Amino acid sequence: FDGTNAQPDLEPPVTGDVTQSAGSTVATVAKVNGVSYPAGPSTHQLPIVTAANTASYKTIPDCQDSSGNHINYTQSTDAFSCGLSVPTNTVTTTGTQTLTNKTLGGTIPVNRLRANQGSAIVVADWTLSVAGLGSWGSTATITAVSGNDTAGSITILCSGTGQSANPAFKLTFHDGALSAFPIGLVVRGDGNGPAAFPAVFGESTTSITFGFVGGVPISGTSYQFFYWIIGS
Repeated sequence: FDGTNAQPDLEPPVTGDVTQSAGSTVATVAKVNGVSYPAGPSTHQLPIVTAANTASYKTIPDCQDSSGNHINYTQSTDAFSCGLSVPTNTVTTTGTQTLTNKTLGGTIPVNRLRANQGSAIVVADWTLSVAGLGSWGSTATITAVSGNDTAGSITILCSGTGQSANPAFKLTFHDGALSAFPIGLVVRGDGNGPAAFPAVFGESTTSITFGFVGGVPISGTSYQFFYWIIGS
């Protein structure tokens, strides 16, 4: 009693744990279960135990998951950071996405593949005269093409004179060289004679050559071929 008011009879303060003010019941906690917590943290911070019985406040970055963001934590520096990447061989997408130059490991199940990302081929990408191989005729022309470097079709009108066995048609890849020789398949899309079958005559990183095996094309006849090329 100070002559006017009654004051609480406080015990002596406990150093490092609780600070008490004479004439007050306010207590400031400096430790929890023996771990020291510094005063005055900023907003958006979390306490991280960075040493024995010692906590430090670390700022949490603004990594809202609106575009694949995630939070990284590095133990060596006890720092948080935002991340945008995904682990190697992991692809996470929603809606329509374009996958460019990604390596996928293991067995990848798919519904179906659509080879629609390459540039459209044009007639100029094809060559009917290939050294050492047969001829479609002196005035043979390509009347239609479709698709791209991966899959498509070509229609050849055999005309003129000089037709000979094993005529070829060569595709120079519209989108540039591959990293290795591709694997190609080709089939006929017409029922015209002769009954010769198509095959791959040769390939390189920049082109692939198909041919009409053993048959001599007939002038005035159109021949259609469908191809599929897989880069390796």
